[in-house]
Amino acid sequence: MMIAEGKLEPDEVLLMARDLLRGLADLHRLGIIVADLKPDNVLLDEGRAPVLCDFGISHAVSTTAGHFTATSTTGTFNYMAPEQFNCGSRVTPQCDMWALGATLLHLLDGRPPWFGCSMDHIFAKVVVQHAIPDIPASGLPPALLALLHACLRPEPDARPSARRALEAVVAGATGALSGQEPLQQQLQHQPHPFDYVEGEWTPLHRAAENGHVEAVQALLQAGANTDARDSTNQNSPLYLAAQNGHVEVVKALLQAGADKYTANKAWWTPLHKAAEWGHTEVVQALLEAGADKDVIDNNRSTPLHLAAEDGHNEAVQALLGAGADTRARDGASGRTPVHLAAQNGHVDAMQVLLGVGANKDTDENLLVDVVMMFMCCWCCGCCLHDNKVDDEGSVCTRRGNTPLHYAAESGHTEVLQVLLGAGADKDATKKDGWTPLYAAAQNRHVEAVAALLQAGANKEAATKDGTTPLHAATEKGHVEVVGALLQAGANKEAAQKVRPGGGGGHVVNGG
Repeated sequence: MMIAEGKLEPDEVLLMARDLLRGLADLHRLGIIVADLKPDNVLLDEGRAPVLCDFGISHAVSTTAGHFTATSTTGTFNYMAPEQFNCGSRVTPQCDMWALGATLLHLLDGRPPWFGCSMDHIFAKVVVQHAIPDIPASGLPPALLALLHACLRPEPDARPSARRALEAVVAGATGALSGQEPLQQQLQHQPHPFDYVEGEWTPLHRAAENGHVEAVQALLQAGANTDARDSTNQNSPLYLAAQNGHVEVVKALLQAGADKYTANKAWWTPLHKAAEWGHTEVVQALLEAGADKDVIDNNRSTPLHLAAEDGHNEAVQALLGAGADTRARDGASGRTPVHLAAQNGHVDAMQVLLGVGANKDTDENLLVDVVMMFMCCWCCGCCLHDNKVDDEGSVCTRRGNTPLHYAAESGHTEVLQVLLGAGADKDATKKDGWTPLYAAAQNRHVEAVAALLQAGANKEAATKDGTTPLHAATEKGHVEVVGALLQAGANKEAAQKVRPGGGGGHVVNGG
């Protein structure tokens, strides 16, 4: 059911605003902008909860993740932000916030803002005169009134983010129910003299970056904007403090109301940066303040991805303790945190993620899924979006590569041993007949070859053309590998099919 027809009661509109803000906050976090939000593009489900639909325009104007550029004027005039009227202008999440305000006015009045006005008239009012639609002066819940005034500001930077507006609406509605004053200041986000000059950092940025907690507190008491962001990277003071591990500054900023969800140009939040650098105390402070443990950046990496990739075991443990998703996949090649730990040789972090060596009574759920156990490998850029699971429970790619293939091919012997110890199939065969032993022999990884032979890998397993690991090592001139295979009893008389052009070399990379 659409919501475009008829009026709604103010209290119902407030609830609608809350639900729409939740949807917008999630979309904006993923780098998606609606660009044409209006009642016609909002449906109601059976429980009368709004559902955003029609993302045709947003897909058409999106460029790189987190950044959007319109190739022509996009949107519907009655709901368009002033900046959207300029052809070629940058479409931002703030455009959606204006459209949200206009949509809420439509729901209250039963007709669009600027009803009866021509397109030229609307353009003159919004762009030339910097006018905003009429907002009812009375009869609205305070939280809704504050939201409308915050969204319908001519200057894009003066509008709140969807996440910040959502927090304020929830806080405002709670305050109204309890008889307390709603927290309208969170919505208004008025500029302050301590805010940045174009391209520059504020004093609060400098103090936060260098960990000067007393200076930070003095600036906060003077009214400095906790969420000011530089125009180059859009870093906030909280982000800089988290990046440098200044936990006391982080706590002071959080206590002063700094937005823990604010992301920079790469959609990195303070929690991302603290996790990347292994600042465990900062990670814990942000998590305790309610930071989203599974927030993603423009590569769909979570804080757990970053901590695992750099081998920060304590940060990994803190995130796991908060319930971070171990199965989250990034956007580059569908890698999980355990993939990244294994890829970079961080065996300890990998074992923490898998639960290997940990108290089996505490993180037992990490060991239940045999698929997860077999996913720690060196990915080599292999795309795992179309992975499948074979009958034995081993994860493999479309070409049949298992994690053990990648560990063997890359020579990560410690990773290989963990996988073998966890029960990985030592003779798993990909579509062309390659086994992990063949991959290790082909790439001259003597220790990996020895580990596989010790585990009982089949030294005579051949590819479709009859090539054995010994053939592969001999062809490449890997003398030490040849010696190891012969010592293990490999058949030196095994026949290999002769192919035109000779050479049987393959690579595992590519899935």
